[in-house]
Amino acid sequence: MKTSGWRVVATAAGLLACAQAGAEVYKCRANDGSLTYQQSPCGFTDEALRSNIPSDFPPPNVEERNRILEREQQLFQRLEAQRDRLSAESIARISRPDPVIVAPEPPSYSVAWAGYGYPRMRRPNSPYFGYRR
Repeated sequence: MKTSGWRVVATAAGLLACAQAGAEVYKCRANDGSLTYQQSPCGFTDEALRSNIPSDFPPPNVEERNRILEREQQLFQRLEAQRDRLSAESIARISRPDPVIVAPEPPSYSVAWAGYGYPRMRRPNSPYFGYRR
């Protein structure tokens, strides 16, 4: 298998960059009083100072970790219950019989006549009010 040279160079550069990521940091004070942070130890003319950059991690908080794990377990149980509920609903929806379409009944009409003389409208302002023919 043939590989190009630039891939090899890029891989080597990446590995070298990763190797320097965990390097020590030295804090040096020069003769003129300036502070420098560098990767190599201080020279003879510089004064080496203790760096206050932490290099170790604090111990894990076991109580907090257990609380978070318990919370995740409860969340997982709720999600499982919801998944089971949705699954049961979808199975019930699929197994439900198709609805039967019933033809509507034709409307029924009834005929009604007004009684004799209804509506009888008397107009009091009419000249024929109270007059019968």
